[in-house]
Amino acid sequence: MRASSVQLEICDEPKAATVERALALLDKSKGSDLVLLPELWPTGYFAFDRYAADAETLDGPTVKALREKARALKAWIFGGSLVENEGGKLFNTSILIDASGQLVARYRKMHLFGYGSEERKALCAGSEPVVADTPWGRAGLATCYDLRFPELFRAMVDRGAHLFLVASAWPAARVKPWRLFNRARALENQSWLISCNCAGTNAGKTLAGNSHIVDPWGEVLARGSEGEEIVTAYVDPQRAEAARREFPALADRVLGAATNSCLKRKDRAMLKEHLEFFTVNVKDGFAAPPGYPKDIEQKVLAGKLDEQARTGTRSRLLRFQPGAFTTEPFEHEYWEEVFLVEGDLEVGGEVFEPFTYAVRPPHTPHGPFKSKNGCLLFEIHYFDPADARKGE
Repeated sequence: MRASSVQLEICDEPKAATVERALALLDKSKGSDLVLLPELWPTGYFAFDRYAADAETLDGPTVKALREKARALKAWIFGGSLVENEGGKLFNTSILIDASGQLVARYRKMHLFGYGSEERKALCAGSEPVVADTPWGRAGLATCYDLRFPELFRAMVDRGAHLFLVASAWPAARVKPWRLFNRARALENQSWLISCNCAGTNAGKTLAGNSHIVDPWGEVLARGSEGEEIVTAYVDPQRAEAARREFPALADRVLGAATNSCLKRKDRAMLKEHLEFFTVNVKDGFAAPPGYPKDIEQKVLAGKLDEQARTGTRSRLLRFQPGAFTTEPFEHEYWEEVFLVEGDLEVGGEVFEPFTYAVRPPHTPHGPFKSKNGCLLFEIHYFDPADARKGE
């Protein structure tokens, strides 16, 4: 995959002129599969007095122009961020557009900057991490100051991210931390990180440039200078998964492990259709799965999973007899969704009630499992993340 960051020079000029320059630079990136723009590039991050006047909705002219450009280039565009107006509330909003021009994801910056900045006063913060499916795997979206908060990036990993896209307006005065955070967030999460930072001077503030493309080992494949340019490198999406297999640090997490952070509670009404399905299918056909203790049985409902070929989808019911347990944590190559239908279940020392729903990314250790009184689990396994809900 060829990725390019359009390190746009921010000038104190009308928004329309900046949009025109940005679109021309996008044309120069033709041939790239994924193109990035920086933070608040239509307005300039430090032009706080222009936020309200320049704000627009996501069906406004700037997003429309980017969608048209994505179609023309047949490329995905991470459109950096703009000031979004929704119902009179303003947000620092990043957008991801696919090669057909469809808006596939929106991320509202969660960590608003307050040190020598009016962003926190002028804008509303977002509340949720955002991870989106792309042809190159799951991509997490982040904006500038977010880089200082590693827990956000770990939360995106727990949602399946192997790639981070970061829009920024980082100032030259703090360029050393910027370089450090780009590498650190990639390395500690064994993920690709592609950042696009502003260049130039905005409201008297010099911007750092230095956009990065960093691999999952923390190696910088490409880095921009201080001026306007297009930073390009070839990205092999498989390297993230390979790094996690070769050096499985994420599997050794103790605090905030994905087994717990991915859990979501569902009420009985939300699971009504599933419970009706279970009632029909639980009567017979159970057998001990290979490698499991004899007091745990399964019934495969549909599909087939070929772990060696890394293909397929499978749904099954697992039935634990009273007192059943597994002695070691499991780790799979595939995605897994789990519903606790009935009974009690203890996972890794934590007890869960019926109607608990969990999502586990590949290479996530889960277990050991214990059931005092017996339980029934409904599981879906799959290799293709495009087929998954992933709890979002």
